[in-house]
Amino acid sequence: MTTRILIVDDVKANRELLERRLGRRGFETEQAEGGIAALELIASNTYDLILLDLSMPDLDGIAVLEKVRESFNSVELPIIIVSAHSDRERIALALNLGANDFISKPVDFHVAFARIQTHLQLKNSADELQRLANDKAKDHAEMVNAIFNQAQVGIITMDVRGIIKTFNPGAATIFKCVAEEAIGQSVNMFLPEAQHARHDKFLTNSKNMQAPKVIGLNREIKAYRSRQKDSLSRHEG
Repeated sequence: MTTRILIVDDVKANRELLERRLGRRGFETEQAEGGIAALELIASNTYDLILLDLSMPDLDGIAVLEKVRESFNSVELPIIIVSAHSDRERIALALNLGANDFISKPVDFHVAFARIQTHLQLKNSADELQRLANDKAKDHAEMVNAIFNQAQVGIITMDVRGIIKTFNPGAATIFKCVAEEAIGQSVNMFLPEAQHARHDKFLTNSKNMQAPKVIGLNREIKAYRSRQKDSLSRHEG
């Protein structure tokens, strides 16, 4: 996959020089003649790295940097300042605001390419770690979903109000109730009426706890569906 670099500089000769030298190294480049044009391109395109001049008449590099860092961190989108600016305070400010590195003009291309490659390698490593993390999370979610659907026990999740959010096939078998009928209803529908007030109080108290709490680990409630009890009573009678 071709690496895309955005060159931001108000001087056309500077942009074209960078574009030629980067093109020889196999990089795909795009130019922005100022800060405003750069932000428009970043909003509608994907780049692997930005080479950003500090001094531009319409919107300077510091303002562009601050705006970009609202959406991308220094790993997601590396930004290297390329400037003849001699003000050390502005250079330090740019680095403190999230610029990854600084290259001075006139550009020493041996140094520039080394720094560009370093930050691209860091970005690629971070992207790969994120991909692996996403794959692991997906695998974990699939495993949990399989357990949820295949478990012979009933698994019901609810929010802090006691409203049922998920209802597995095991619960459907136990309570003789399809998930579509249970989800969105109060879990009290599966509790004896005498337990409603006690359970509601437990939920109220649970709202004040910082960490989630699994009710089943703390106490047990005998849950019967009313129509099941009625059916059992008629059968015994």
